[in-house]
Amino acid sequence: MQETVETFTVTSALVDGFARLTGDHNALHTDAEFARKSRFRQRVAHGMLAFARIGRLADAWPDRWLRFRTLEGRFTNPVPVGAALRLEVRATPQAGQLWTFEADWTSEVDGLTAITASGSFVLLPEAPPAVTAVEGRSCLLLEPVEEADHGADELAEARADLPFRITTGGLAALARLLGGDRPASASCCPNLAATMLLSTLVGMRLPGRRATFTDFRIAFEDDLPLDAPARLEGSVTKLSAASETLTAQARIACGGQELATGEVRSVINPRPRAMLSAAEIRERHLGHGLEGKVVVVIGASRGIGETAAKLFAMAGARVVVHYFRGRSDALAIAAEIAEAGGTALPLACDIREEAEIARFFAAVDSAFGGVDVLVNNAVMDFRPKPVSELRWADYLGELEVSLKGLHACCDAAVSRFKSRGGGKIINVSSVAVDQPVRGQSKYITAKSAVVGYTRSLAVELLKDNVQVNLVVPAMTETDLLASIPSDFIRRMAKARGMGRNLQPIEVAQAMLYLASCWSDAITGQQIVLNLGEPPFA
Repeated sequence: MQETVETFTVTSALVDGFARLTGDHNALHTDAEFARKSRFRQRVAHGMLAFARIGRLADAWPDRWLRFRTLEGRFTNPVPVGAALRLEVRATPQAGQLWTFEADWTSEVDGLTAITASGSFVLLPEAPPAVTAVEGRSCLLLEPVEEADHGADELAEARADLPFRITTGGLAALARLLGGDRPASASCCPNLAATMLLSTLVGMRLPGRRATFTDFRIAFEDDLPLDAPARLEGSVTKLSAASETLTAQARIACGGQELATGEVRSVINPRPRAMLSAAEIRERHLGHGLEGKVVVVIGASRGIGETAAKLFAMAGARVVVHYFRGRSDALAIAAEIAEAGGTALPLACDIREEAEIARFFAAVDSAFGGVDVLVNNAVMDFRPKPVSELRWADYLGELEVSLKGLHACCDAAVSRFKSRGGGKIINVSSVAVDQPVRGQSKYITAKSAVVGYTRSLAVELLKDNVQVNLVVPAMTETDLLASIPSDFIRRMAKARGMGRNLQPIEVAQAMLYLASCWSDAITGQQIVLNLGEPPFA
């Protein structure tokens, strides 16, 4: 057995030299900007460049002429430009002049295998002819090849022909790529030189620009003569658009005689994904996508709900201003919206009563033809009360609004969303769920239920294109705080890191974001308006 071990670095100069020799100027190897957007994120070397080092086997028999008969290679990991590789070759004698070999190329940095190979060669008894000067052209191709840019759907039964000639000048160029001290360029096997053109077949033609060469095999029935016109022919035999892989048959012919046959395989990489242009963003993605949409705001006659209704209307939505007891407030809010150029409809409903909810949404259908966004903002009250004084009826009273009424509204809206291809639900919780305060047990219990309900509903409605999310505000200055002494509220604001409490418009803005097309990829999540204090989302 003959064992050979060497290390070498794949330099940029070697990559450029291989491209000149073979005509394989595939952009993955030669264009840094193109390669940066590929799956490898950087320029990588031709796999065949490192594979060509198998020609250094001839160094072990300087008085014999090594000619390859079969060659197989598999490219398992990319070789970045500048990488150091370790090549181990194990050659075993067989009958007569025939030898077989196995080889592995591994990274000196991480030890990963980059290439595996096997094959056979013969050792002819005569010494290879010595060539002391480079003669003729060094590029193996007889004419330049333009890089194709085929997708998987364009390659069925595709063919490619590459006319070439193995000259002493080409062998000298290959010898320089292999390195070493031997000046005799003709000692490089012409069959190996022709095999290098499989890289050109894949990288420039089948499929071309978006190729990643994965493996090949080739068998020579006879040796390729020097200075004789030859052709490498390739034809696609198997194509998978789903896995984006290609298999092509390869054939080398010279003077009407078939000298070699084989097969190549490659991955057809997708085209780099085009990012939106600035003009497209300006035209299509700056707005919130709420123009003409129907937004139902439950609990809209005061505070956060009132502000949200106005904000939605000013964003172009048609708004339903829901109220329970605040009829005059709701009418005033709708009138103010109309005066400002918006559209609003005040509608009463006791969301604790399913029959009323049915009539409420029927009225929305009649007025606006359906609903696109539901904002559940209703709450019973925020009056503090010690747990010791609470009874089950107190909890039920809060849950009747915050959970039962919320669920009934969601149920009515979801059936309408499904018929319209999707929708949005925004529920409201409180930072007090994660940072409880004294005296608010029933309120926190109800809001905790809203958190669990929101998350589970989001999962239920994934396939229906309905997003369900939460807005979780800290203390917000609305009349819901009327039961808390004003001085206490001021002292709490002053004690915060930001020195203030939340304002209703800030909560409304979070609602508008979750209702807009900007949040289409978000569901089952929460926006915590915490003024920089715990809890953190």
